[in-house]
Amino acid sequence: MDYLSFTWALNVGKSGVDADPVNPLSRAFRELLEQGSPHKSHSLCFYFGEGQDLRASHKLRWLGVFLLSAGNRVIFFPGFSVPIDWIDTTTVGATSPRRPIDLDHVSLEPNRQRWHFTAPQSRDHYSAGRTPDVGNGRLLWFGLSLSSENALREVSRSTEVLYPSHPSDATRRLELLRDAEQVASSHSVGLMNGSRTRCSPGFLHFTFVVGPREAPNYSGSNWLLPSGSPSLVQPLPPQIPNHQIQLHRIPLGRTYDIQIACMWLPGSLTVPAVWTTHA
Repeated sequence: MDYLSFTWALNVGKSGVDADPVNPLSRAFRELLEQGSPHKSHSLCFYFGEGQDLRASHKLRWLGVFLLSAGNRVIFFPGFSVPIDWIDTTTVGATSPRRPIDLDHVSLEPNRQRWHFTAPQSRDHYSAGRTPDVGNGRLLWFGLSLSSENALREVSRSTEVLYPSHPSDATRRLELLRDAEQVASSHSVGLMNGSRTRCSPGFLHFTFVVGPREAPNYSGSNWLLPSGSPSLVQPLPPQIPNHQIQLHRIPLGRTYDIQIACMWLPGSLTVPAVWTTHA
């Protein structure tokens, strides 16, 4: 048995090498390098905080890796610093029993109408919610709220991916990776200047919209905020004064853009992460 090794280097981030197989880059490349299953493209996405950019940030964090599968499935491998091993669902005040799941990634389903949570190597699935069309082919995917920026994994200057591969197929798998790299990209997202000082205490929230490359930015009012979540220490106010929203676009291959809205919300959470979706 041979091993395929891939190292991704940056001139920012914390010193050292992240060779942990649970880092989002390793998880995103597992199917290709270990199983030989190709994907069309991938995009790396980082979170840098507030008022900086990728070049200036000294503490860069993983938001995650987006992947476009061979079957045009849009997949997101979140870059959490803590394992997510259970999910409970609240709908109109009713909470379902907690379900254990070793969360690896989330996926848009092939019909583009729903999405789900998936365990490593697709051993387990958990249906999440709907992805309504909000115009121009854009889909409102999900909201992700984090109790703290520390819930995201710090980026190291070198990230290593290592998987066993059968010797007869190693060359083909490397060629598949090179092909995907031709349309791959890396991007950073963050908050508007002064966002955190407007809300104290506060927590981080992202809204994810998937659409075609030519679609304009989503400018609706539904940002999939965690209103009504039992994980809120106090309810979100009906109106948030001076609410600042920073919009970013992450290209995925030659067809799709992931539109990400970053914002800082008032209050606090009792869990590391809350996902918000249409039921």
